[in-house]
Amino acid sequence: QCSEKGTVKLDVEKSFGEYIKTCGADFVAVDFYAAAAISCYQLGDTMYTGSKRFVNSEFYKNSQDSFKRIKPPFSARLWKPCIKRYADALLAAFPADKIILYRQRFSERSVTGGELRLIESRDSLNKRIAEMEDYFIRLVDPAVVDLSRCYFNTGSSPSNIEHEYFVDAANAAERILTQGRGYIDHGNIDLW
Repeated sequence: QCSEKGTVKLDVEKSFGEYIKTCGADFVAVDFYAAAAISCYQLGDTMYTGSKRFVNSEFYKNSQDSFKRIKPPFSARLWKPCIKRYADALLAAFPADKIILYRQRFSERSVTGGELRLIESRDSLNKRIAEMEDYFIRLVDPAVVDLSRCYFNTGSSPSNIEHEYFVDAANAAERILTQGRGYIDHGNIDLW
């Protein structure tokens, strides 16, 4: 497991490939929310994920004026080579059946205070994520957990999803790892 602080270190040092080969994990789980929704910062030919930790890091602060901020949506010319390198690094460290993709679709409905409410449309974000996921699937052929569309948001942020989603998604990954590869796209109604 990699902490958020450790993730910044991997991003700055560009050492993900080395880390993932030596981390000792039994499997890896990935999603593309951050890749589709968070700004990147470019310094020369190198890209960095614009997380809060990154923009608060000494590395960023020391060269802040030299970075170019690139906001989503990103062109395929930008993200395809990055996902290709990411996929190659994962496949160098894990067999495809030990790579689990969590597909993400964010609802336009939110459960707030026991009431179902319409919120901002997530169509554009959902389409960007789907493009990245589809490309990753073509490259890697991972096991897939596709349950987020079965759940509502619980706030205004796309990443605020009902707690049951996380339980269901963890159980789905366990089923994949114990029973073999798969594509799980039906929520567990016993959790509802």
